Amino acid sequence: MFWSFQFSARDFLDALVSLKFLERRDGRYYNTPSADFFLDKRKPSYIGGVLEMANHRLYPFWSHLTAALRTGLPQNETRDGSPNPFSAIYAEPARLNEFLKAMTGVSHGANLAIAHKFTWSKYRTAVDVGTAQGDLITQVALANANGISARVKFSPGSFLEQALP
Repeated sequence: MFWSFQFSARDFLDALVSLKFLERRDGRYYNTPSADFFLDKRKPSYIGGVLEMANHRLYPFWSHLTAALRTGLPQNETRDGSPNPFSAIYAEPARLNEFLKAMTGVSHGANLAIAHKFTWSKYRTAVDVGTAQGDLITQVALANANGISARVKFSPGSFLEQALP
């Protein structure tokens, strides 16, 4: 992808060049290989979901910075009386989906490394608690097990409210 902009946008894009998110060639801006790898939604290596979630969920909390500094109290979803942030996240399907994608995307690289570098051959079972979309156990099974549909079981629930299965 290339971008060509005029005036003040150039300063912003040059800042992204200095951070190595973009490259500038012949007055045009291109994604660096790393940005292309991690920030292209069409790729399984995409981790931008955490940035999307931060924009939609976390950024608005900054409008309460003064209250946070004055009171020392949290300014996230618990600010309005929710017992924990997860109650608010789970209350809206779109927000929950965005959160789960963000958690999966940000942990995917580590999940691949765990699946391939840990010696799993000695184990018949594994548990991934708080799994978001199940990427860790999926990667372990894909790297180490044939016929994974018969070998992997997901149990829905809340680790905050229920005993482990």
